[in-house]
Amino acid sequence: MEKPVAISPTLLKTNQPSICNGWDGCRALEFGRQSPKLPQGTESHADMRLFEGTAWDRPPTCEVCGKPQSECSCPPAPPPLRLVPPDQQTAQLGVEKRKKGKLVTVVRGLSAESNDLTALLSRLKNSCGAGGAVDGDCLEIQGDHLDRLRKLLVEIGYKVAR
Repeated sequence: MEKPVAISPTLLKTNQPSICNGWDGCRALEFGRQSPKLPQGTESHADMRLFEGTAWDRPPTCEVCGKPQSECSCPPAPPPLRLVPPDQQTAQLGVEKRKKGKLVTVVRGLSAESNDLTALLSRLKNSCGAGGAVDGDCLEIQGDHLDRLRKLLVEIGYKVAR
């Protein structure tokens, strides 16, 4: 296999084709030709995979069985979960004392199946500037942030009970 060589100014002045590796649109433009035809189903070169149509082409594979997507017989992915709007849920807030006297603010009453608890937790942690974790259906924020979380949850649209 030949190594790619950059186009020199002397090659541009002559009608000799330059040595190029891959798509040679520069040479096509240089001699007034059209660029190579695209494979069927692609609209531009941006839609193509890097090695599409070459010996190194690897077609997309199924994440479950590992076969090429054209040969895959896996069932389709389940539909995304329907999230319940915040105004139809009530969050219960509380502060608990843990080992060594550490305080933890706990948010309960939000089901994990109908909420994106990890996204809500990251939003709450960022607003409080504290760490936290999801424990089943509970969100735990390190420290006593009861008032701040109550205000934020009401702002998001949740009903809050103490």
